[in-house]
Amino acid sequence: MLFVIEEDEVLSRKEGPLLESDTAIEVSVGELVGTGDGRYAVTYTTNDRSLPVGTVITCSVKYWRGMGGLEKGQVISVKGVVKYVKGWRAFEAHPITPETSNEREERG
Repeated sequence: MLFVIEEDEVLSRKEGPLLESDTAIEVSVGELVGTGDGRYAVTYTTNDRSLPVGTVITCSVKYWRGMGGLEKGQVISVKGVVKYVKGWRAFEAHPITPETSNEREERG
């Protein structure tokens, strides 16, 4: 796959690598690790078709887009998932609400 970067586009490490897919994956939060800017969530896939159930995906808490804080046991949706040597990493995380849950059911 070839990516073309326009002159006015700037990529920073904070934004993560170029992502090939914005497919949402449903995961459950197993634990929150670290403190401050280094805090991240360790999540596990639930019944998504993209990856086997129980696959670990980590996500920095700074990518959380929910109104409240991220909590252990919460079922959330992650996007921008990329494979690294140490495992899968997500660059976007959202809460699953009744509205988003219904949208997923209608599509799938």
